[in-house]
Amino acid sequence: MKKDNSDNLTPMMKQYQEIKSRNPEHILFYRLGDFYEMFFDDAKTASKVLNLTLTTRGKHLGIEIPLAGFPHHQINNYLPKMIRAGYRVAVCDQTENPKYAKGIVKRDITEIITAGTALSEEMIDKDSNNYIACIFTDEKKGWGFAAADISTGEFTACDPESLSALKEIIMMFNPSELLVSSSELQFGTDDKRTITRIEDYKFIQDTSADNLKKHFRIAGVSSLGFKESDMSVICAGVLLEYLSDNIKSGFNHLEKLKRYNDKNICAIDYRTRKNLEITEPVNSDG
Repeated sequence: MKKDNSDNLTPMMKQYQEIKSRNPEHILFYRLGDFYEMFFDDAKTASKVLNLTLTTRGKHLGIEIPLAGFPHHQINNYLPKMIRAGYRVAVCDQTENPKYAKGIVKRDITEIITAGTALSEEMIDKDSNNYIACIFTDEKKGWGFAAADISTGEFTACDPESLSALKEIIMMFNPSELLVSSSELQFGTDDKRTITRIEDYKFIQDTSADNLKKHFRIAGVSSLGFKESDMSVICAGVLLEYLSDNIKSGFNHLEKLKRYNDKNICAIDYRTRKNLEITEPVNSDG
């Protein structure tokens, strides 16, 4: 959605734009009365993905504003479809009783859901892990990998010895969401999982180490079996910060960061892996 002059918008639509500007990469489910509504480009996207009727509400700069929506009690039906289609969703709810509101009802983001942070049974397979992973590559320093499963509390990281080893580890964990730096080229696209780009400046050694020390309440990452110079520390720290920004309910059940033993990884090509049913059954019927 472009940041246009909002002088001709209603107070409600100005509020919508302000909240949307804080979550530009997410589809915004905006609670309005008994409905969640989407506007502008979000409405066009939601109408296609969720098979919703696309209509309009008011005008902006002389152009009708696209609108799509659904009853609020059906969110557990529509939200999983949006996530499975590869989109990130920010849920915006009313934070005060409309009866006592003075002017526009206060609203704010109450939940952010992505493929890797989903917890409900409608969005994840209870019989398999739902990993969210972070990678970082540096031609001089090497490669780093970290992964977490929010539903189980598993948190692991390692420093692959080569690019091929990193690719193998990604294949083994098969994360539903992969965090990469904004400048990452090799892993920037993937039709098997959601790719989330993180600003380059966040992939800093000291900052990531501080994130780990704060979360685990430790003096140094050495107590976890890592060195601050490890690339895996960068990945684990960036992953923690991303989870902190997106999971409003907290994730204190990530109680320990374990080093994943990647030394014995054997190179298995994709076709062989698929035939061995390592990541998914050949026959979906079992």
